[in-house]
Amino acid sequence: MATAKKRESGNYRVRVYDYTDATGKKIYKSFTAPTKKEAELLAAQYKTGRIHSIELLTVDSAMKEYISLKTAVLSPSTIKKYKDIHKVLLRTYPAFMSRRVLDLKQNDLQSIVSNLALTKSPKTVKNYYGLITAISDHIKAFKVTLPRIIAYEPYIPSKDEISALLDYVKGKEIELPILLASNCMMRRGEIAGLSINDVNFKKKTIHIRHSMVLDDDRQWINKAPKTKTSDRTILVSDFILDMIKKRGYITTYNPDTITDTFESCLNALNLHPFRFHDLRHYCASVFHYRGIPMAYTQKYGGWATPDVLLKIYTHALPDKENEIFKAVNDYFTEMYDR
Repeated sequence: MATAKKRESGNYRVRVYDYTDATGKKIYKSFTAPTKKEAELLAAQYKTGRIHSIELLTVDSAMKEYISLKTAVLSPSTIKKYKDIHKVLLRTYPAFMSRRVLDLKQNDLQSIVSNLALTKSPKTVKNYYGLITAISDHIKAFKVTLPRIIAYEPYIPSKDEISALLDYVKGKEIELPILLASNCMMRRGEIAGLSINDVNFKKKTIHIRHSMVLDDDRQWINKAPKTKTSDRTILVSDFILDMIKKRGYITTYNPDTITDTFESCLNALNLHPFRFHDLRHYCASVFHYRGIPMAYTQKYGGWATPDVLLKIYTHALPDKENEIFKAVNDYFTEMYDR
């Protein structure tokens, strides 16, 4: 092992052979530390595989490298979220981001998590924590307490609410997106990403193969769905197909415009506030109430796993709940009266 040498800065640096590149040039790794002993220890640990080169970088540099490596394989929206998190951390916690990954202690990460929890939701804190720990096994090994995430309780709108909404939007551009969500279980990004070429009027189907998302430059682009199961072909009702044929297009709205317009409609009608995405859950609940097996509902809606469906199924349609329980009670009453 080479001997560490003192530099003008007062730190010690040692260089160790790493590999020889295609041109025959020998490539070395440099390890710098406040003391000769520490610099040589880092070099020795690297050679034995106990530490990795990324752990010698600052958190800032390691995070940039991680995001760069993942850019080609993750969706533009995910990469954008990573870059946004990186910017916030760099602006809010510069001292933490300038620390070398190898020098971080468990309390350093717990302090960041606890501070984030003061102003951000538990889910957002988890997203920040996920990116920070992804850059290194050294950080991933820390035992950090995260804020408890309160499970989302889905709101399933009633048939009357959906009917009032559809009456209000009749003839408006938002009508078709609402129908595609509440009747066809489509997500807002999938609706915005549709084109007339995705519609087969003869077979009465729509091929869902794109989703509209924001890229790094905050421009809306179409990309392939996040999961393989989201790329699907579904049967569509005649009245929806007729509306598409008459209009000649699906919608000019991007996902944010869909959400904003939908919320304006709810406010105008003074309806209980719920998400545009809950229209998709309403449709899944109708499938469930009509006795359609979960496997078919999952395939139609493009869910990769049945987890979300199980949560939706536990929330019966509000206006059908009494009817369902009455039918069950009548069954048991009939058995008892025999």
